[in-house]
Amino acid sequence: MKENKLTFQSEIFQIHYLTLNLQFNDLKRIKKIADYFSNTFDCNSVFIDCKNSTQNCTLVKKERSLSKAEFRVNSQKYWYGTSLSFSGNQSTYFYKTIKEKGLDWEILNFDNTSLSRIDLYYDRKFKKGDEIENFDSFLEECRSQIEKTDKRKIVIVDKGVLRVGRRGSGNYFRVYRRPNGKDIRFELELTKSVVKNFEFYLFSNQFEKLEEFLCIHFYKQALTTFMMDSCYTDWLRESFRKIRSTQSYENCLIATYLSTIPLETLEKQKFLYQLLQLLSYIRTLESSVNWISNENYRMISFRVSEFLEFLGKKKTNYYQIRKVVDFLKSLQRLPPVLEDFSTESFRSILIFPYLEVRKEKSWKVGLAIAEKVYFYRYPFYFPQNFLTYDDIYDLRAKFFFLLSFSTTELSKEFQIQEVFDQVGISRQKMTRLRKSIVIIFEDARDLKLIEPRFTLLMKTNKTKEVDKLTSNLLVKAKSIHYTEIP
Repeated sequence: MKENKLTFQSEIFQIHYLTLNLQFNDLKRIKKIADYFSNTFDCNSVFIDCKNSTQNCTLVKKERSLSKAEFRVNSQKYWYGTSLSFSGNQSTYFYKTIKEKGLDWEILNFDNTSLSRIDLYYDRKFKKGDEIENFDSFLEECRSQIEKTDKRKIVIVDKGVLRVGRRGSGNYFRVYRRPNGKDIRFELELTKSVVKNFEFYLFSNQFEKLEEFLCIHFYKQALTTFMMDSCYTDWLRESFRKIRSTQSYENCLIATYLSTIPLETLEKQKFLYQLLQLLSYIRTLESSVNWISNENYRMISFRVSEFLEFLGKKKTNYYQIRKVVDFLKSLQRLPPVLEDFSTESFRSILIFPYLEVRKEKSWKVGLAIAEKVYFYRYPFYFPQNFLTYDDIYDLRAKFFFLLSFSTTELSKEFQIQEVFDQVGISRQKMTRLRKSIVIIFEDARDLKLIEPRFTLLMKTNKTKEVDKLTSNLLVKAKSIHYTEIP
């Protein structure tokens, strides 16, 4: 398949806010940066002292400038640096100009600069048939869905605005009608450790990768937040379908690389599931980028107890801690990713080229992971219901469901007979496994991941259309054909 490049232009996304943190507040150094912005990007600048307004001043003012930088000092009690911000349409224009010309990070002093915030938004126009009352109902339905699937999230609907998450938590979504009355704005604010995932691409002027990964992150958040059967998310369904239909199989983690690993035993299936859990976890952490030749690697550190807490397990359970430590030690046994160039050459990329697990007061982990695995494209999300499993039957059901679900086509096939052929357990335990499979499909349906309609290929080679799966039906069926909701 031909890969579809995601860009702000292709997805009609805009930057709405951009903030950098400078680890100094010296006015002369700030003035030097303001002059650089003026000479290179025709950008105006102002200086704002949040503690002493008498120090406020205009650094650069041009009559026809379309962007303005705000240098704020003393904005936080215990931090003496400077926040450099671009807001609204000015951030949109400034981003376009730096994308064209690139930023000189020697002037900004790369070592003393960090990315603090990016806001990304999509405006959906009101169409004929859309009503304000329906939009208000849409917000309430989204709130209800989020509270049902993830009780940890803070969700508020107030005065026609849906707010998801805590401001400053990393991911903060807002949906609201714009004052012009013509658009609905879907806006994602990225801060703290989340925005650090994209810092390297901005600082190295790799704008194509920056936009690609920001678009993927936006879709991932949106797909797990909004009612997908609403007219107000038609743009999301259409964009997701377009991406999926043209997506490269090289970016499909399970369907390509992991499908080559033997999975015939329960231990190997547990290992793969733990790997997916780990990938889901480390995507939530702060990371830095190193590279070997042309291959980027993410450097990440965390505590084993924090990983257990993420999985909803007791972080003080010694047995669980030892299991995680043993799993982490086995990561470097994963085969490399091979990239073929010709019949006479290839490139081998290790997934975890560096791994350190050490015990001090607690078990600590430091690792490097290949970026192409860290930013695997599909599936876009790992739903909370699938993050953990209750027993080996729940594990098997979820494991084989994910294998079937993680293909780029919308039409899927779950091979029932293949699951049981690999199981090799008693009839009574097979009954428990069938019940687990039914529950998994019910969960996927309730999460609106799949259509509530199934086609069963029976052992008689006839097909049967059903809208509800039962254990008795699975006894007589070879496979389940189902459709993902895009």
